[in-house]
Amino acid sequence: MLALFALQGIVEIVIMLSLWASCYPDLEHRLASLALGLFLSVNVLALDCGLQTLP
Repeated sequence: MLALFALQGIVEIVIMLSLWASCYPDLEHRLASLALGLFLSVNVLALDCGLQTLP
């Protein structure tokens, strides 16, 4: 799970850098979507970690 989260972060950073370099007109909305996606992924990781620690 952590590897997939890291891969998601790396891919999103590469996409954001390429969009920024090409002067993408709707970068603010894309950034909001990125932040929401990463926030939800962190929540899924926390839930998964919490479930694994239950007896």
